[in-house]
Parts: sequence; structure tokens; C-alpha cells
Amino acid sequence: MSYGEPIALRGQIELEQVAPATPVEVRPRAEAQFIERLKQGEAAAFELLVSERSGEIYGLLYRLTENSEEARDLTQETFLRAFQSIGHFRGDADLKTWISFR
Repeated sequence: MSYGEPIALRGQIELEQVAPATPVEVRPRAEAQFIERLKQGEAAAFELLVSERSGEIYGLLYRLTENSEEARDLTQETFLRAFQSIGHFRGDADLKTWISFR
């Protein structure tokens, strides 16, 4: 297959029949509810955030510092700052991106 060839779709539907992509600014309801729980200071939501995102944040900080202790300390500081300032999260960026810049 070359890049110039059209992609064959099952049933050969027309492009106009394909559902349009959801706009980027529309957040899934579950994510919006999760962010609201974080903003309300719900401990369980924050624990979930840390458990889901700490590995990614630690990995980024380890690559930047090349020091595991420093990366661990900075990961903790990052989540502490995120917790303290979550009320300022406007949703302009993805939550992961916002946390990375705390």
C-alpha cells in the first residue's frame, strides 16, 4: 500500500456518511465529573489521580533530573501543588498537561 492509495472501508461507505469527530473542547462527562470531584477536594479522587498519573510524572522528572530521589521528591511536590491549585484548572489543557507544569 502506498500513501497515495485510498483506504478501503468495509461496505465502501462515502466520506459524508462517516460520523464527524467530536470537537476537542468537548470533554467526556466522566472526566468533567472527575475534575469537579478534584476541585471539591475529594480525597478519593486525588488518590485516584496520583495512582493513575504518578508513573508518567515520575518518568518525565527522572528523564529531566537523571536522579531517582530527586524525581520522587519532585513528583510529590508536583501533586501537592496540583492539589493546592486544582481550583484554578480551567480545562484549557488536558489535566495531564496541566499537572506536568505545576
